[in-house]
Amino acid sequence: MSSVKVLLGDDDAGQLGLLADLLARLRPHWSIVACARSADEVQHSLDQDRPTLAILDVRLGAVTALEIVRQQSRRVPTIFVTGDPIFAVDAFNSDAVDFVLKPVRAARLEQALAKAEASTAMPSVPAGRERTSALCLFRGQELVWAPLDEVVYFTADRKYTRVVMPGFEGLLRMGIGAVESSLDPQRFWRIHRGIIVNMRHMDSARRDDLGRLVVRLRDRAERLVVSRPNESRFTDGFF
Repeated sequence: MSSVKVLLGDDDAGQLGLLADLLARLRPHWSIVACARSADEVQHSLDQDRPTLAILDVRLGAVTALEIVRQQSRRVPTIFVTGDPIFAVDAFNSDAVDFVLKPVRAARLEQALAKAEASTAMPSVPAGRERTSALCLFRGQELVWAPLDEVVYFTADRKYTRVVMPGFEGLLRMGIGAVESSLDPQRFWRIHRGIIVNMRHMDSARRDDLGRLVVRLRDRAERLVVSRPNESRFTDGFF
């Protein structure tokens, strides 16, 4: 797991998902330890997960993130996010790393993350093969926190990525190329332009009647076709 552990907090599921997507794209080697939607959840993560960086919406119901951060005995570098610039002065008085106005753009968040790295000596490049270990994804209107190991496969869904897991499916609001950049290529294989498979869920691979190489999954009925350019990853007798 990455040495940089990030707590995300926003009471709006859509905004929380956007932050998670942007962070996964900009810092794929950092770990998101929690996606909190209330002041209580933020406080719980600060106490239990001990994040090294927090990215928090200022308004969290009746309590502001500014109040929560001020009350911490342990200083947690924090980037505050809000649609109301009136909070900017208070944020910087709370020793904020940065203050980002909504709508959050990738370029602006990148500036804030770079400030965090510079001010807190966070590693700005991956160490070894550190990758994300969990995902914040949408299941209908609900935001779900899902361990990466439980993902069976990813499949492209227009400009988004569908995440298939045992028992349900969710949606990442980012393209499959961006998703691939945050995954360990030794564990997740791109078998098709629009499909990435978790190797731990593979059962076998064999030719069908049309000569196509087809992956069978453990405990699932669907079959996934391997594109010709990706067949070289599979060697005779591998399974």
